[in-house]
Amino acid sequence: THPDGGTTIVGWYKDATVFRDYQPFTTTPPTHFQNGIDGYRITAPAQSATLLPVDARTFEIPRQVKGGMGQSNIWYADVPESQTTVTAVSTLINGKGLSRKKTKTQAPQNQERKVQIEKKAIRICSDYFERLGYAVTSVETDNIGWDLNATSGRRSLRIEVKGLSGQEFSVELTPNEYHAFAQQKSDYRLAVVINALTSPALFICRYSKEYEAWIVEGSNGQTLDIKIIQSASITLTR
Repeated sequence: THPDGGTTIVGWYKDATVFRDYQPFTTTPPTHFQNGIDGYRITAPAQSATLLPVDARTFEIPRQVKGGMGQSNIWYADVPESQTTVTAVSTLINGKGLSRKKTKTQAPQNQERKVQIEKKAIRICSDYFERLGYAVTSVETDNIGWDLNATSGRRSLRIEVKGLSGQEFSVELTPNEYHAFAQQKSDYRLAVVINALTSPALFICRYSKEYEAWIVEGSNGQTLDIKIIQSASITLTR
């Protein structure tokens, strides 16, 4: 069940073994321990398992309708009325994700180039969320602390976008942007595009309650290093 409501697909297993009874961990992984999870019902090879990024979990399974899930969380989808959903799920599982390329090239920035990089980063980020089924609108000129609003059904995201010309992941936030970032809300995303004008790579960052840190989506728990920088404006009183 998605926090905003509805039952969504979060991933899938291939070559999996499903156990009749709950299996306790011999050694509980740290993240599972922190979240009160002490066992499992399914095992599968890691290379045969897919976990969708949080923002890609937009495929809702119909419930309380003919052919959809009922009150039980076990659903075989084996009646004719379920076929449309089964076909759509198969398309999702067999689809292709984003490719991420890296390069060592890095070019100097001037103001015109900076504008080009920012526009390209916005476009790449917008395309990414639109492919996930979101409707994306720009709020760049509203000065509210983020650049894009993205909605998909009950889901709504606030996205701050940063574009970089080189491959080093290092960005700065204005006080207004940091105010939104520091709230650690589940609907806020920091999107960073490196090598924006050559071989773009998009990184989606979100605050994880499980890790109690900002993580890069799809990086196996890689976290952000955040340093607070203070500044001041000082004048002589007359």
